[in-house]
Amino acid sequence: MPSLVSTRALALALPFALTLAACDSTGGGTSADASVYATANPAGLDSDGVVRLSADLTAAPVTFGGILGVTSVQSLVLDDNGDGFLTADLAGTLGAILFVPNLCEETEGECANVSAAIGAGTRVIAGAATGLIAPKGIINVENSLVVADNGGAGAIRVFAETATGNVAPSFTVTNITGATSVWDVAYDEGDDRLFVAGTNGVVLVYDDFFTDRGATGPDRTITPTDGTAQISVNLHGIAYDSDRDLLVLTDVGVASGGASATDGQLFTIASASTATGATAVRYRIAGAATTLGNPVDVALTGDGDVYIAEKANSRVVRFTGVTTATGTVATAPAASVAVVNAESVTIAND
Repeated sequence: MPSLVSTRALALALPFALTLAACDSTGGGTSADASVYATANPAGLDSDGVVRLSADLTAAPVTFGGILGVTSVQSLVLDDNGDGFLTADLAGTLGAILFVPNLCEETEGECANVSAAIGAGTRVIAGAATGLIAPKGIINVENSLVVADNGGAGAIRVFAETATGNVAPSFTVTNITGATSVWDVAYDEGDDRLFVAGTNGVVLVYDDFFTDRGATGPDRTITPTDGTAQISVNLHGIAYDSDRDLLVLTDVGVASGGASATDGQLFTIASASTATGATAVRYRIAGAATTLGNPVDVALTGDGDVYIAEKANSRVVRFTGVTTATGTVATAPAASVAVVNAESVTIAND
């Protein structure tokens, strides 16, 4: 399988294609106009792809496949036009951001049938100058792409939304004091605040993120506790509800071994804009009944439900009422659907 880039140059002719098969989407459930998208990351690249799901997770998944030139698909974010930005691993120690047009072409509040392919005119950000090693979570805010890079010592890399080719980031934050590495990012647009999921169980908080560019490191860290001791192990997914000033976090626990398919958790942290240090979680979902083993990503709807990409158990699951709930529960998801090695989840049309 050919590499998309060498360590020195980007093949702008794009020796790969991502074919989007014709698809249909049905709404329903708690967010009837939403379409849920997940990335599937099985061991063999031939089956890697983007999967579209109905909001209630009952309709048959539709897979967008045919990806060539990358070794592993990672995270996806959709912009307001329904175009996607997809992070991926390349051969060696390089990562990439792929621009995928028209993943969701909205018609009457739903994603309509679409057929398209990445070709010579589609933008790709890749190459040694980008610094991308193992890009994971990505968000599209302030006309920029903010990426959590789990490679090397870990970094937050920010690119112009229109960036293309083997280009340096607009800026890079390598000061992640308090975390071992980083996996995902969430943003509070009203206060220019970035929340970052640390892989040692802490949340890094950068106030005035685009103003200060993280030059002095995180302004504070948040450590989820049960009121007494730290309960977070390895944070991965992170989402922010600005209306409630609430963080929603997923924790994968141990990354492998016999316990890895049962030790995942979901937390919420209230008053996230001011929380600092050891902070008791408001709500916690944990236990075998939850089917959470490696919940690697989380997406939050406007009505307080969450979708989780559950990699160890190859599912996308939905929990309801998360943003208003309190306490600790070991409850089964409200809905669940099979997605092989689900790697990330995002929502369109919510």
